[in-house]
Amino acid sequence: MFDLENITVKEFFQLEEKQAAKYLQLKAIMNPSQKFCKRKAVPLGQLSFGEVSELKRLIVEDTHHAVVGIFQTVFKLKEKEILSADVVSFFYAANYINREVLSLIKKEYNALKQEQDPDLEMAGIKKLSIFGELSTLIGIAERYGNTPMEVEDWKYNMVFSLMLHDKVTKEIQKNYNEIKSDGPKGMV
Repeated sequence: MFDLENITVKEFFQLEEKQAAKYLQLKAIMNPSQKFCKRKAVPLGQLSFGEVSELKRLIVEDTHHAVVGIFQTVFKLKEKEILSADVVSFFYAANYINREVLSLIKKEYNALKQEQDPDLEMAGIKKLSIFGELSTLIGIAERYGNTPMEVEDWKYNMVFSLMLHDKVTKEIQKNYNEIKSDGPKGMV
């Protein structure tokens, strides 16, 4: 079905687009594997919040440097080890990383999405979007007496749990305020 040479990752990166397309067809049908170069991938939730944020940024880049950076983070390997590995095992691992990062992004989106608050929008809440994760890091850091850089080094799962806790707490507080402002129910 595929008549391809087993080449290294470095050789794959050096292929012309037409040649690389044949390898990418193979990659498209391969199952994900969390092993690469005799290493097991670090679960994304065990990486630091900063590492996961960087993975999410790098995964949309279409550069060799970004791909190597992703593999260095997830498999804790040196660039030389990654580039000298065979391309087939690289594809298995790449599919695993893509699946896991996509799953994490969907989980974040579904868990943290909120109703739009027209008052906050009118006040200019969207202006904070230029700061990305920094707004989250600042809020958590202030509550726990840390710097944003320290919080960025915390495990992703911990920071995500705190973000989710904040969201749920705000929803409860909003509901409570609405209940209290409606007054006691059932009285004439």
